[in-house]
Amino acid sequence: TGLFRMLERYARRVRANGNRLILAEVNPALLAGLSGTGVTEAIDPGNIFIATPIIGESIFEAIRAAGR
Repeated sequence: TGLFRMLERYARRVRANGNRLILAEVNPALLAGLSGTGVTEAIDPGNIFIATPIIGESIFEAIRAAGR
């Protein structure tokens, strides 16, 4: 979809400027859409944190990853 293409372009611009885009609390269905459109590769799968039953858990994982 257009949203996925826009997100892919944004992720590539962020990376080109020496930064990284991190997504947290990602629903598995959304991850499937990201993967099917190439967005996952543009972001880097290591910067995508899947939602868990524990509210906020993936956000804290993302924050820890951002500090590395």
